[in-house]
Amino acid sequence: MLNSGRSSQSERGQVIILLAAGLITLLAFVSLAIDGGMYLSDRRDAQGSADAAALSAARAACLGEDPAAAAVFAASLGGYSNTGDKSVTVYAPPMNGEYAGVSGYYEVVISTVTEGAFLKLFISEGLVNTVRAVTTCEDNSTNPAIIGSALVSLNPDAPAAFLANGNPNVTVTSGGIFVNSDNPVAMDVHGNNAEVTADSIAIVGGAYLKNPDNVNPIPTTGVKQITNPFDELSPPPKPAGPCTTVSLSSSSNVTIDPGLYCSISVAGNAALTMNSGVYWIETGDVRTTGGGSIYANEVLIYMGPNAGGFDVTGTGDFAITPPTSGDFAGMAFFQDPANSNTFKIAGNGDNTSMAGSFLAPSALIKIVGNGDLNVSAQMIGDKIQCSGNGDITITHDPDGNYHVSLPITISLME
Repeated sequence: MLNSGRSSQSERGQVIILLAAGLITLLAFVSLAIDGGMYLSDRRDAQGSADAAALSAARAACLGEDPAAAAVFAASLGGYSNTGDKSVTVYAPPMNGEYAGVSGYYEVVISTVTEGAFLKLFISEGLVNTVRAVTTCEDNSTNPAIIGSALVSLNPDAPAAFLANGNPNVTVTSGGIFVNSDNPVAMDVHGNNAEVTADSIAIVGGAYLKNPDNVNPIPTTGVKQITNPFDELSPPPKPAGPCTTVSLSSSSNVTIDPGLYCSISVAGNAALTMNSGVYWIETGDVRTTGGGSIYANEVLIYMGPNAGGFDVTGTGDFAITPPTSGDFAGMAFFQDPANSNTFKIAGNGDNTSMAGSFLAPSALIKIVGNGDLNVSAQMIGDKIQCSGNGDITITHDPDGNYHVSLPITISLME
């Protein structure tokens, strides 16, 4: 019986030891789960603040402000600053990763310590969390594709997005030609004696030049493609009431005021003077034929989404200057992106004078040099086609063009 009692007491002692060991093990797993969750939560919060701080740094740089100060301020909003067990470090350019040493990129490193609920019993220093983010900013407002070019084709993939056929002599002074298409034959100069000269010729895709000696300079290919900056451009307010049709012929001379028009056509030897303002075209064309002439000073012609096309190809005069103030300062012509009807201008008259920007983002712009077309303008279309047998000379004046407001692009790289 004495032996039996001792055995029972020994077994009870072993159970207590095993139970204690089990409780300790369970407590270790619970503490690991709790402290691990705290560590991951702190890391997630720190990463969010690092991302926000790096984005703020890139934005500040694009706006000409101090990127480091912007990053530190943004991190402080998330509760991270250079105090206690937290630190915020800004590198421009980055010190680590794929973009180390590359200017124009901004790195933010945030370090913090997670003490935990139980691990501090074993690790007095706590667990260090270190996270980082890298960003960059592109200031699209200085994109030379728009600012520095007199002829711009926006189509992203069409063949012959810039086409010179026939025998035109195309000369762009004080500006360039930009072709946004990535097609292998985005630029096609195949006229027997077609000549193209500009300060610069930039193409996203490739080019076919039947006679390379007639193209100067040789185009730069493989440049960066742009997104259409005019997709969100709002039209001018539409005037109230029904539209009016203007149709002149014979030798009449008429002056009209800004407003809503169904169409405008000038034929014979008629002359139309358009007073300063916005002319909203609702359903038809703007057209000159024969010896019809149009004179428009500080005028914007807007072709609505359901309007027709623009065709000034007669032998009369065509003279237009853009508004000098307001939302459309510098823009003489704007064709709604939903309107793909052709814009056509020919230098058949004695006095063809065009200034400002002519924007038809979804349309083919056809420039015909049967006579000598000499204008100071910027033409932006879906595609550009130059043809005829004469000289087409475009003098680029960026100060007189429409200045599109392009947003900055901020990218989180790492």
